[in-house]
Amino acid sequence: SGATLDDLLDAPVTGGPAAIDGPRSQVDWVVAANPEIATLTAGANTLGFVHPERLLDEAMQIDTDELQRRLRRVEARLSDVLGRIVDHSDTTVYVTNYYNPAAATPQGVEGCRDECFRRRVEEALVAFNATIETVAGRFPADRVVLVDIATPFVGHGAPNGLGPDSLRSGAVGWIRDLIGDPVGGVHPYCAIGHDDAGSWVNYVDCVHPDGRGHREIADAVVAVARSAP
Repeated sequence: SGATLDDLLDAPVTGGPAAIDGPRSQVDWVVAANPEIATLTAGANTLGFVHPERLLDEAMQIDTDELQRRLRRVEARLSDVLGRIVDHSDTTVYVTNYYNPAAATPQGVEGCRDECFRRRVEEALVAFNATIETVAGRFPADRVVLVDIATPFVGHGAPNGLGPDSLRSGAVGWIRDLIGDPVGGVHPYCAIGHDDAGSWVNYVDCVHPDGRGHREIADAVVAVARSAP
């Protein structure tokens, strides 16, 4: 949680085998282990899913210049991640795109709530997923395989978040320190009220999948792998 594409490439993984072989990044460990397959879901933190209001302009429209700047970063670093694995291992990488985590009626941000916020997230997500697809398509099809999880997650967005909405969205001082600023940063995706029927997104942060969501992602990867020639 919170890792960027830069972290996958450069941040050392602590504990476990690192205590024996020395620190390696997540990508370095994939190369060293050389598994038959690896799954990759990454880029949302590079794009900026936390504090989505920073992708909006004063008119509550997508800030196109800012979005494109971030997408260029995603494109470059995702290319680096996949390139390193493809060039230095025999691993086949199953790369997922991203689902829209926003609830059907999301809390949103000031000036853009409910349907306005959901539309803005979808606009950014379409561009984001197109970037992931473009990068994946630059590599041999037997080494990098795109898996669509955006489609099965439609209609299964976030429930209401853990704890009172007022604390999640407006806590200050020691309360904000206690619950953590990232919770406030993802609160916009949470549902207004308690419309959580059918959600595959966890109620702690309203963006990551819950147990059912993880199973659905796994099923999507397995289905694509089984259909491979």
